[in-house]
Amino acid sequence: MIRLCVACRTKRPTKDLVPFHRGEDTLLLGTGRRSAWVCPTKSCLMRLIQKPHLASRSIREKGFHANTCLEQVQHRNKYDISTHLSLSWQSGVVFSGQAQILKNRHKIDFLIVSSKPSISSHILDVVQRFSSKTKIFYLNISPEILGSWMKKGKRKMIGLSQNSHSMRLFQSLQLYKQLR
Repeated sequence: MIRLCVACRTKRPTKDLVPFHRGEDTLLLGTGRRSAWVCPTKSCLMRLIQKPHLASRSIREKGFHANTCLEQVQHRNKYDISTHLSLSWQSGVVFSGQAQILKNRHKIDFLIVSSKPSISSHILDVVQRFSSKTKIFYLNISPEILGSWMKKGKRKMIGLSQNSHSMRLFQSLQLYKQLR
């Protein structure tokens, strides 16, 4: 189904948009009786926050604010990343720990790093060993959080090979980049 983004006014499939419905006095993430659909990009969400009246026609009500829309989408995105990472871990396509990553680097298609490698020189050494075909994502999270998503201890980096769960994880990581 095709919907219109209330912020940028472009038509997109519903899978590429996020719905918001009217709460008591604010917009809430998810579908309701009447929903306003927005692109999950920082620019569209910021436009909606600055001008919540853009959604009033879709929702057919006025007098609400949209201050938390960006935070709601970011929170849901982190939940999606943790879910897909956990499912990837269960299906056996995740390599965690520096030794395992270096040993299997020819199998790794995605590398998730908990922070920029400039912070730590040994992370930079590992990142530089990968080919240009490997997609590398730098998440602004602690190693404890990255490890907890897989129900493991601290992890500064995680490598993944492709399967259906890791492809969904890849899409969630792309969205993570768009929301920052």
